[in-house]
Amino acid sequence: MLKQLRKKGNVKKILWFLAIIIVPAFMLWGSGSLIRSQGKENYAGRIFGKKISFEEFNDSLQAVKTQAIMQFGDDFYKIQKFLNLEQETWNRLILLHEVIKRKIKIKDAEVIEAIKKLPFFKENGKFDSKIYEDILRYNFHLPARTFEEQTRHSLSFAKLFEEVTQNINIEDSELLNEYKKVNEKLRLSYFLFTPSQFEKNITIDAIEIKDYFEQHKEDFKKPPSINIQYLGIDFSSKLEPQEKRTIKDKLNEVYEELKNNPDFEKAALKFFLPIKETGFFSQEGPIPTIGWSNEFLKTAFRLKLHEICPALETPKGIYILKLKEKKDSYIPTLAEAEPDVKKILTSKKAIEIAGAKAKEALEKIKKIYQTARRIDFVRLSKLLSLELKNTPLFKYGDYIPNIGVAKEFQEAAFKLKDSKSKMSDIIALTQGFCILKLEDYQKIDEKKFVQEKEEFRKVLLEKKRKDAFNNFFEKLRLEARLQSNIPEAAFK
Repeated sequence: MLKQLRKKGNVKKILWFLAIIIVPAFMLWGSGSLIRSQGKENYAGRIFGKKISFEEFNDSLQAVKTQAIMQFGDDFYKIQKFLNLEQETWNRLILLHEVIKRKIKIKDAEVIEAIKKLPFFKENGKFDSKIYEDILRYNFHLPARTFEEQTRHSLSFAKLFEEVTQNINIEDSELLNEYKKVNEKLRLSYFLFTPSQFEKNITIDAIEIKDYFEQHKEDFKKPPSINIQYLGIDFSSKLEPQEKRTIKDKLNEVYEELKNNPDFEKAALKFFLPIKETGFFSQEGPIPTIGWSNEFLKTAFRLKLHEICPALETPKGIYILKLKEKKDSYIPTLAEAEPDVKKILTSKKAIEIAGAKAKEALEKIKKIYQTARRIDFVRLSKLLSLELKNTPLFKYGDYIPNIGVAKEFQEAAFKLKDSKSKMSDIIALTQGFCILKLEDYQKIDEKKFVQEKEEFRKVLLEKKRKDAFNNFFEKLRLEARLQSNIPEAAFK
C-alpha cells in the first residue's frame, strides 16, 4: 500500500540524532507475547459487547507506543512508567470502533500527505523515502504498511474530532467574559473563620462518642492489615551506584541462605544485620518505620503468611521482607475507635461554630453598613475584634496565599465588581467560612482586547472543542463497557 510514497526521493544519510531518539524503542515491542502468553482468557477483552483478540490489542498497543515515541522522543523512556499504556490502547480501540461505526474513511493521498509532513522523515526540509524506509526498518521495526495504517487510523480520529465538534463556536459575549476572566485583576480584604480556631475549646462527652459510634460503626471498619519483619540496609544520602550494587549482592546472598533455612534470626546473626518490624499497617499506608514506598507496599501485601521475598530495592534502602502477621478487615471496639470518633465529632462541632461566628459577624457588619456611607474592613476588624487578611492583586485562576485556587472564593470575588456594596455574603471554603470585600479592581485594556480578540478566540475555541470531545469520549467509554483480560504483569 502507498508504494508511490515509498518510491519518492533520495537520501544521503540518516540524521544521527534520530537514531538516538528512536533506537531504544524496540526493547518494548516484546510485550505482545507476554500479554498473549499470560492471559487467562483466549481474547484480550471486550468493548461494545465485541471480543477483542490479542492480535488486535497488540496492534493498537504498538500504535500507541509509536505515537508516544514521536511525541516525546527519547524522553518517552524516562516517562513511560508514568504512562497508562494499557488504558491508551483501549482508548484507541474504542475510538476505532466509533470511526468504523460512522464510516469515516481516509484516502491514500491524505495518508501520504500526513507522513510527508513528519520531521523524522525529512532531510533539508524535504521528505526522503530512504530515511523513511530505514527508520521504519531499523529503528521502529515496523513494516511501512503497518505504520501507514497506524497513520490512517490517527487521521480518522482527527476527522471524528471534527465531526463531533464542528458546530461549536464562540459568541462575542462569551469571548469578552472569558477574556475578562484571564485579564481582570482584583485585590480583596477578607475575614476568615476556620474551624481549627475553635477546636481547642470543644469538649465531647462519652455518651456522644458512644451514640455516634453505634450509628456509624461501618465508617470505622478497619481494612486488612499486615505486620512485616524485615532485614536490610538503609541508603545513605550520598550512596554511589556501585555501593548500591554491593548492598544488593549482599542481600541476595542473605536471601539464598534464607531459601535453605528460613530462620530470620540466624540469618541476621550470620550477616550482622538488624531485624526490624513495621507493626500493623494497611494498604493505605504510610508504612511505619519506612514511610511511603509503593514497592514495599505492593510486595508486602502479595506475600503469604511467613513467606520471604527476595531483596527489594526501595528509595530508602534494600530489604528482605517476611510476612509475620495478618489481620482481616474488622469493625473495632468502641475503645479502639474512640480517638477517631472524638476527632470527627470535634471537627463537626468546630465547623458549626465557625459557621455561626461568620453569620454573627456578617449580621453585625450589615447593621454598621446601614448607618455608614462605606464599609471599611480595617475599622470593622478593630470594632469586631476580627483578624483582617488581604490578598495581592490576582487574576482568575491565580494562586492566593492562605486560600489556594479555591473556585468558590474566586467566583464570589469576581462577582463583587458588579456589586453595589462590594461585599460578599458568607462563602464556604475547605478552610472555613469567609466574608470578602473588594478593595481594588483593574479592568481590561479595551484596545488590547480588540488587538488580541481573534487570536484569543482561536485559543478559546480550541479549548472548548477539546472539552466537548473529552465529554463525548467519556460517554463513549461508558457505552463501551470495557472488560479487560490483560494481566497486570504485562505493563510492569
